Amino acid sequence: MQEKKVKYGSDTIHMIKTDQFRTITIKVVLKEKVAKDRITMRNFLTSMLTDTTLKYPTKRLLIKEAEDLYNVDFHILNRRLGKYSNTNITMSLLNEKYTEEGMLEKSIEFLSEILFHPNIKNNQFNQKSFEFIMENSKKAILGMEERKEALAVVRMMEKMGYDPLTYRDYGYVEDLEKITPQNLVPFYKEWIKKAHFDIYVLGDISFSKIESLFKKYFPIETYKKEIVTPFLDPLPKRRKVQTVVETDEVEQAKLVIGCVVDPLEKYMHNYVWNLYTIILGASPDSKFFKNIREKHSVCYYVNASMRKFDHLLLIRAGIDESQFKKTVSLIKKEMKAMAKGDFSLEDIEKAKKLYISLLDEMNDNPNELIESYISSDLSGIGSIEERKKEILKVTKENIVEMAKKVHFDTIYLLKGENHGRD
Repeated sequence: MQEKKVKYGSDTIHMIKTDQFRTITIKVVLKEKVAKDRITMRNFLTSMLTDTTLKYPTKRLLIKEAEDLYNVDFHILNRRLGKYSNTNITMSLLNEKYTEEGMLEKSIEFLSEILFHPNIKNNQFNQKSFEFIMENSKKAILGMEERKEALAVVRMMEKMGYDPLTYRDYGYVEDLEKITPQNLVPFYKEWIKKAHFDIYVLGDISFSKIESLFKKYFPIETYKKEIVTPFLDPLPKRRKVQTVVETDEVEQAKLVIGCVVDPLEKYMHNYVWNLYTIILGASPDSKFFKNIREKHSVCYYVNASMRKFDHLLLIRAGIDESQFKKTVSLIKKEMKAMAKGDFSLEDIEKAKKLYISLLDEMNDNPNELIESYISSDLSGIGSIEERKKEILKVTKENIVEMAKKVHFDTIYLLKGENHGRD
């Protein structure tokens, strides 16, 4: 693969040339500092942008244009990464070698239409589109109350009490009700002007052609202040672990434990943490799965995951309420065992093989491959091949040291009235 980066004002075009895929994948990432009062409106705005545009004033016309471009696929995702709210617009299109000449330019023009030419007339967004998105947005926010596993994570983060961990990525009904077709316009203009753009393009491409097309169709002219590190500051260790129990309409109780992680040096953060998490609770061979799920049979599932930009480790389990204390006790036991070095060299080798196999899977998926480049740019971690080499250097002593840097902060249980197994 060949790579090239081009500065575009204060923004960057990242180009990755490879003949591995028949498609060209484009991911436009817009970043702004996270602010609670902007989450709902940004989510709403991005839904509006992908519903209709000035040139395609109905959803049917927008879809027809996508079909005419050989079924170009596009979608949008909003998420928080540490200190920043990111909007990712992803487009996948067949290389014009397999369609017809000019399709690349037409597709980039179509993407530009979505981002830079919204359906605004008389200084307000289209009313019909607005009402449709309003109804869907309200359903989506209220629907989160039914997704109990995800809701338990949200509530646990709120109980931890640190901003922006407490912010709900999917937004708030009270903020949604304040949005109008009129006040959405100045919000859009400010967002598109001030957000930082990172444009990633991967496929069998010409660097000069990609650069020329984006400079033609993406009118980014504003120079903005450089983005600082996206990582939140490590959270302080809580003097006394807090336990919170809440009730909801759930058949299966949801246990979520938030763990804070001490400051880590770069190698520990980029590599050792991954292996620690895999061995502890992120694989079928993990301590959690073998010793808690299978040996003691106290939960339906149990796993651990990293939130590196927040310096957090999350532990999630589905349990009967009656097994709450025993499950927490067993989780603590396994974590203490890791800190004492009670795991084998075979455990480490299995974890390394799993890590490398996941990297190989990234290489076979253009979207995942772009995500790996985004991760490199944000965290300073090396390329996929560099990661494969570096992970092999992790020692048992490294993992033991890592285990001692993870501390319980908040134990959260979302329980209901019915807790028996089916």
